[in-house]
Amino acid sequence: MYGGHHTPGDHKVISLKLLVDKARDRVIFAESDCEFVDTLLSFLTLPIGSAVRLLGPDSTSIGSLTAMYKSVASLEPRSLRTDYCQEMLLNPRNATEIQCSKLKINVYPLEPVNLYSCDRHWCIDSGRRFSTVKGRPCRCKHPMSDRVYVDQAEKGAKDDCEGGGVFVKDGAFRFMITDDLQVMAGSAAACLSLFRKIGLDDGNEVEERTLEFGEQEVLCLLKFALLSKSPLTEAIRYIQCSSKKESTKFQPKRTPQLDKSARTANTDNMNLKLFVSKSKKCVLFAEAGADVVDFLFSILTYPLGSIIKLLGKNSGFGCMDNLYKSVEHLGTGGYLKSEERMKMLVCPKLAPFHSVDNQLLQIEESCLSAVVMDPKSPTGEVDAGKGYMKRPGTFMILNDLSVAPFSPVTSVALLYQMNIPVDDVVERVVAIGPDEALNLLNASLISKTVLSDVFNQREPYPEYFSRALGHQYGLVNQKQDSSLSQVFPSPPFLSLLHDPSSPEFLSLTCRSMSGGDDTPADRKVISLKLLVDKSRNRVIFAESDHDFVDTLLSFLTLPIGSVVRLLGPDSTAIGSLTTMYNSVASLESRHLRTDSCKDMLLNPRNATETQCSELKINVEPLEPVKLYQCNNGCCMRWFSTIKDRPCRCKNPTFFRVRVGQAEKGAKDDCEGGGVFVNDGAFRFMITDDLQVMAGSTAACLLLFQKLGIDDGNEVEERTLEFGEQEVLCLLKFALLSKSPLTEAILYIQCSSEKEIIKFQPKRTPQPDKNAGDANTNNMTLKLFASKSKEKVLYAEAGVDVVDFLFSILTYPLGSIIKLLGKNSGFGCMDNLYKTVEDLGTGGYLKSEERRKMLLCPKLAPFHSVGNQLLQIEEASYPLYVYDHRRNLWVAAESEENRHSAVVMDPKSPTGEVDAGKGYIKGPGTFMILNDLSVAPLSPVTSVALLNQMNVPINDVVERVVTIGPNEVPKNCSSGCILVSYGNEGLSAFELAALNLLNASLISKTVLSDVFNQREPYPECEFGIQHCTTDSKPLVKQQCWIRVTMLVCTNYQLLRFIYNWIKPELE
Repeated sequence: MYGGHHTPGDHKVISLKLLVDKARDRVIFAESDCEFVDTLLSFLTLPIGSAVRLLGPDSTSIGSLTAMYKSVASLEPRSLRTDYCQEMLLNPRNATEIQCSKLKINVYPLEPVNLYSCDRHWCIDSGRRFSTVKGRPCRCKHPMSDRVYVDQAEKGAKDDCEGGGVFVKDGAFRFMITDDLQVMAGSAAACLSLFRKIGLDDGNEVEERTLEFGEQEVLCLLKFALLSKSPLTEAIRYIQCSSKKESTKFQPKRTPQLDKSARTANTDNMNLKLFVSKSKKCVLFAEAGADVVDFLFSILTYPLGSIIKLLGKNSGFGCMDNLYKSVEHLGTGGYLKSEERMKMLVCPKLAPFHSVDNQLLQIEESCLSAVVMDPKSPTGEVDAGKGYMKRPGTFMILNDLSVAPFSPVTSVALLYQMNIPVDDVVERVVAIGPDEALNLLNASLISKTVLSDVFNQREPYPEYFSRALGHQYGLVNQKQDSSLSQVFPSPPFLSLLHDPSSPEFLSLTCRSMSGGDDTPADRKVISLKLLVDKSRNRVIFAESDHDFVDTLLSFLTLPIGSVVRLLGPDSTAIGSLTTMYNSVASLESRHLRTDSCKDMLLNPRNATETQCSELKINVEPLEPVKLYQCNNGCCMRWFSTIKDRPCRCKNPTFFRVRVGQAEKGAKDDCEGGGVFVNDGAFRFMITDDLQVMAGSTAACLLLFQKLGIDDGNEVEERTLEFGEQEVLCLLKFALLSKSPLTEAILYIQCSSEKEIIKFQPKRTPQPDKNAGDANTNNMTLKLFASKSKEKVLYAEAGVDVVDFLFSILTYPLGSIIKLLGKNSGFGCMDNLYKTVEDLGTGGYLKSEERRKMLLCPKLAPFHSVGNQLLQIEEASYPLYVYDHRRNLWVAAESEENRHSAVVMDPKSPTGEVDAGKGYIKGPGTFMILNDLSVAPLSPVTSVALLNQMNVPINDVVERVVTIGPNEVPKNCSSGCILVSYGNEGLSAFELAALNLLNASLISKTVLSDVFNQREPYPECEFGIQHCTTDSKPLVKQQCWIRVTMLVCTNYQLLRFIYNWIKPELE
C-alpha cells in the first residue's frame, strides 16, 4: 500500500497525502479531495448486515452480529415468509444506492432494481402492479416476468447542485482526516491545533507520504473504522488488531428516539421467555416468537448512521461516531452538497420494504414511486412493514444472538452441556419495549453475551455459555470434545454438536424399523428426533416438523373400515370390527342394492382425501374420483362415479367427464406449506401418549419433572426415519396402546398381559339432536338369550339394523371420538383428538376449516344411510356447470344454478341423487352374532349354533328391543324408559346405538355387553321423564331412581319402579 505496485488501468484509486509522526509511527492526518471524503461518509449509509458480509471473517469482532448473520444464512426457507426474505437480510439494499453508485470507489455496488409486471390485460386494466423479483406470482397467480423499463430520472436527482461530489462539494479546498476519522476543511489553524494537541513541535519528526487507495484498502479502512480508535494508522500500515487492545464494556443506553410519536403509534411490546440458572444466576438461552426474531434480524438492515443516531452518537463503533459528528460540522460549514444529502448521512433510511411490522426502533423507510409489491409478502401486498419470518414460529436465541427454530431436543441437550440440572432452571418472561430494544441493539454491536448483558447484569459468561449446539449455531469446536463426552456420552449427540447436517447425523442412530435396509430413492420418509429414557427403555418425547404432525393428525380423518383394512391381521385386536368387516367381504352381491355398495364399505372414501393427498406420507392414498356420463343428450347433467353403471335412462355411463382442477377445499388454504398445521419456524413435541404441542423449554422441563428425570446420563438422543410402514405401525399402537411411540419405535411388542379395556356404556349426548329427530325411525332387534347363562346368544335383525352396523365402517375416527365424548377407549387417539383443540387455540392450525376437518370429520359423499341414528354430517359433491370456453365442467359457484349437473348415488340402482339410502337390499333378515359377525338368516344355521353352544331349546328366551328416536311409545310394552344425562335427553334406544358403537371398538361380545349386563353397570342416576301404562301416569312428578338394566320386560320394569317409590307413595 505504500507504493511499488503498479495500478492496473481498470483499477480505480484515490490518491491520499499522509502526514506521519515517525517517532510514534502513527498517522497525524490525511489530506484528500472530495472523492475520498465521499467514500468515507458513505460508510454511514451502509446497512450493518452489508458491513458484516463485506468484512467476512474479520466481522467476528463486531459484537454478536456475525453470529446472527450466520443464523440467517443457515435458516431454512420454510421459516421465512418468502424465498426472497433471506436475500433481503443477507444482502440488504442501500436506500442511497443511486447516489453511492456515483462514488469513485463504491465498496457496496448493487445492481439497479429491475421492475417486472404481469402481461395479462385485466391485471393492467385493474391497476398495474410491479415486482422487484422476476417470476414471482401476480395477484392472478400468473408469473410477473415482463421487464418494465422506467425513466432514469431519479427522485434523488432534484437536490443535486452544480459541480462534482456526491455528499460533499467539489471546490477549491482540501479536507483533513485525522487518525480517529474527524473530517474537517483543511486550514493552517486546524493543523497547528492538531500538532499542539498531540505534542508535536519538531518538523523533523514529521514525514509526508502519498498513498493510492483502491477498493481493498477502503474495505480495510472500514474494518478498522468499526473496531479501532486509530483506524488510519492501523489500516494504512497494516497493523492487525491487537488481542490486548481495549475492549468496549457494554453499558445500557436509553437514548430516546427522535420520533416519539411515531414510536408509540406503531409499536407494541414483545415478550421474550428467558431460561435462567438459579445457582449460577445467568441467562442460559431464550425462547421468542417471530416478532422478536424479526426485530433482531432487521438490525442487519439498519444503516450505520441511523444506529449511531439512535445510540446518541455513543455507539462504541470504533471511530464511526466521530465520522457522524463530522457530517454535522461539515453541514454547518456549508461543505455538504445539500440539506437532502446531509439527511442521507445523519438520518439514513431503510431501503424500501426492509422495515418490519413492529418497528420498535423507528427508522424511516424509503419508498418507491410505483405501486410495487412487497417482496416479503407471499400474497402480493403493496404495504410494506410485515416481517420476514413466517408466523406462528418459536425460536431459540442464544447469548451471542445465534438464532434457530426452536428444538426441544436441542434445548435439553444444551442444559446438559452446561451441567445445569432441570430443577435449577427457572423461567422468566420479560417484555421488550423501546428501551430494551435500544439496549439489545447496543449490546449486539459490542458484546458476545447480549442476553446476559441486557437482562441479567453480571460479569460476562465463560465463553462456552454463549456457544450454541453444533454447526447450526456455529460454535462447538474440537477442544471441547473431552468435556462434552463427560457431560453427555452419546456419539449421536456429539455428531449433532459438530454438524447436524452431516449424513452421519441424518442416518439412523437407533434400530431402524425397516430392518436396517438402505432407504430406496423413491421412498418418502420423515426424519424424527427422539429423546429416550435409557434406563426405562421408553420414549420421553419425539420432536418433528409439520410433516409428521400432519400425518399423525390425518389418522382422525380415516374411516374406521380403512383402518381395519390397512392394519390387516393386526386389526383383530380392535374390538369386533374385523369380524364385521369380514362379514361385508363375504356377503353375496344379491344382498346389496348395487355392486358398488360392497366396495364403499370395504374401501370407504375419505371426505378429506383432497387435503390428505398433499401429505408427505399418506397411509391411505386414493385414486381421484372420476366422473362418467352416458351418450344420451338428455342425460348430460347426470354424472356417475362408477364407469359403465346404468344411467337413469338405462344406458351405460362410459364417457369420461373432463372436470376443472379447482378444488373445493383450496379456499381455506393459508400461505406456506402444511396440510392441517402451519409450516413455520417451530417444532412440535409428541409425547409417548400422543399429546402434540408446540415445542418449548417449559414443556420439556415439565415433562422431565413429571417423569422424574434429572440426570443427563439417563437420556439419549436418537434419530429415526419414518416411512409408510412405520406410520402404519404407529397407527396400530395408537389404537391399542397407552405408549404407542415406545411400542412402535423401539419395537416392544404388545404384552399379552397388557391392560384389557373393559367396556363401560357411554351416555354422551349426540352433537346434533335436532338433526337426529328428523331423519331417524325405530329399528327393532330380536335378541335370543340363555336364561341359565344370562347372556345373549345371537340376534335377528332387518336391513335397517344391518345398515346401521355396516355404516360404522365408514365413520371417521375423529367423529367416533367426538360421539363418545373423547373417551372412546381407542388407545391414545383421544389424546390426539384433544391435541387438535389445543393447537387450534394456539393458532398452529392452518384454518378453522381444517380444524373442523379433524374435530368433526364428515362422511364421504353418499356414505350415509337412511336411518342415521348417530348423526355425522355427510360431505357432498359440488354441482357442476359447463365452461364452454375451456371445454370442461367446473364446480358451480351457486347451488341454485338450474343448468348445473349432479352426481348420482352409487348405492342407488335407479340413479337417485339424494344420498342417505342404505347399502342392503330389502326386505331381508340377518343373523348377528355376539362379535358382530353378520350373515343372512338361516333357520338351520341358527339351530346348529344353539347345539354348538350346548344351549337347550327350552333355555332360550326371545326378547325384542327397539332402537330409535327420542319419543317413548304410548305404553311400555317393550320395556323402554326415557332417561336424562346432564341437560341432554337421550333415549334408551339411542343409548343402545351409542353403546353398540362403543362396544364394537373394544369388545368381542358386543350384544351381551350392551343388552344383557352380566356384571351390573356402575350405579348411575337417571330421571324418569315419561312413563305411562294404559294411558294413565304412573309417576306424576319427576323423581330420581337407580337403573341397573336398560332393557327388561314390562312386568320387571313396573315391579322395579313400584318397589322403589312405594315408601314415597305411602
